Amino acid sequence: MRKYRVEQYWHQRAVHLLAALDHQTGCVLSQTRVDCKTNEAKAVFDLFKTLVLKGKAIIGDAMCCQRDICEETVDSDGDYFFTVKENQPTLLKEIQLAFAETEGFSPLATTRNGSGRKEASTLCKGHGRVEHRRLITTTMLNEHFDWPGMKRACKIIRTTTHKLPVARRETSTHKNLKQQVKRDEVR
Repeated sequence: MRKYRVEQYWHQRAVHLLAALDHQTGCVLSQTRVDCKTNEAKAVFDLFKTLVLKGKAIIGDAMCCQRDICEETVDSDGDYFFTVKENQPTLLKEIQLAFAETEGFSPLATTRNGSGRKEASTLCKGHGRVEHRRLITTTMLNEHFDWPGMKRACKIIRTTTHKLPVARRETSTHKNLKQQVKRDEVR
């Protein structure tokens, strides 16, 4: 039997896995290895091959916000909810414009605040802080922006008050979920 020194393995690359998690049970439904020559966005398709997407909602971070991943999800009769960041600059800019607050008179104000816009909020107190969350959604981009399966764009605004100054964080997302946002689902 050959003896190995710990230092011999110190610089080896760790196994990188991408997993599908059931948020209700906390169980891993499936996982796939991410090749060291690629990233998670390419491994998503291998993971999708092991899952039934029909009727399921895929929730992911900005890495998942890729046109081909959205197309695959919609083509498999699934829904998605992905965060949008700088990796999709045009989509991010359009979402930011859709939620921009207008001052004074603007013909766009009636479109932005039209019937496709909904809002819900929650107020949570505990652990020495107060957190106010606002969820604003719009369907305004559906007609004007070509993105696979986009049904609604969302903006989440969290304002947390501690005994110290206020912290505010905004997140832009888009989704193709068919369900309507209900006040009690925002929590």
